[in-house]
Amino acid sequence: MLHANSEHSLLVIIKSLREEMIRIGNSEGLSNEQTLKVSQKLDYYILKYQKLIHRSGL
Repeated sequence: MLHANSEHSLLVIIKSLREEMIRIGNSEGLSNEQTLKVSQKLDYYILKYQKLIHRSGL
């Protein structure tokens, strides 16, 4: 996985996790344990991205 320190890296990770979550959610269901794990991981990276953007004043 990419090093999640830059804005671009975080956006790539977020896009990948979003696609993975949708794929798993469609095949296994939205309340499936794996879907929820990926959703939580996605939340973590979205928050990390928002903090980075806020700190940089963008």
